[in-house]
Amino acid sequence: MNAAAVSAMKPSLVSARRQRHATVARAQTTHQQQARRTTDGATSANKNVEKLALGLMAGAGAAAASPIMPAAEATITPSLSNLLYSVVYGGLVLAAIAGAITGVSKFDRIRR
Repeated sequence: MNAAAVSAMKPSLVSARRQRHATVARAQTTHQQQARRTTDGATSANKNVEKLALGLMAGAGAAAASPIMPAAEATITPSLSNLLYSVVYGGLVLAAIAGAITGVSKFDRIRR
């Protein structure tokens, strides 16, 4: 606004605008300060999480390499074997059904 327009305004309006502008400026400054604090806090929290993760991985590695802890044996139980066989033979049955449908549809075409 130019000086003539500002002088033509009522004094109360001018002071209200100035107060509003000062309030907005203070709010922006406060927001920037809070953002800076949050960023600093998040950085230190991330560092703590990284330290914890590294410590847990080191502990897990040490436990796995320990001669006290025996290695797990990979064995197939009878129930797992039956499950795998049922999946394989179920797939073979579905493939046979799909082959039969495809063969019949090729052999017995519909002529319209």
